[in-house]
Amino acid sequence: MKVRSSNRKLKSKNDELVGDFGKAKGYKKFDGEVTLVFHGKKNKMDVFDIEYEIEDGPENCGEDDDCFFAILDTDSCDDDVEDEDRFYDTKKDPYDDFDFESNENGNAVGVLRDLDVGYEIDDLRGKVIVLIGPSGKSHRRKLKGAKEIVIACAVLES
Repeated sequence: MKVRSSNRKLKSKNDELVGDFGKAKGYKKFDGEVTLVFHGKKNKMDVFDIEYEIEDGPENCGEDDDCFFAILDTDSCDDDVEDEDRFYDTKKDPYDDFDFESNENGNAVGVLRDLDVGYEIDDLRGKVIVLIGPSGKSHRRKLKGAKEIVIACAVLES
């Protein structure tokens, strides 16, 4: 499954990172992929869009429940991923802008534009991106210092 809804023209395949949520063990299995498309300014590849497509994921995100993506400071979706810190180098936690909506079936498609975590593409390659949602539902792990739960995990690869 490849999401290609961005109107931006890629310079090369090296301008994107992809995470497949269907691969990590120990998490809810659903079809889901995120693509980080980098389009930094002034020869710096630190601004990106997240193109996402999720099937049978968390339900009704955006209505009463807060669901978002976060990049964590680790390179593995192992049992301790929920203990890892969010990965950013900005004054404010940027993950407030990484939220998404899903329907009653847990399906979501969209693009989050012009995101910045303070790191360039090479710094994010190999890091983990997680899908985070509200607590109280099965197959979820509580994220360090938060009420939210890690629902799915993927390693960002070229």
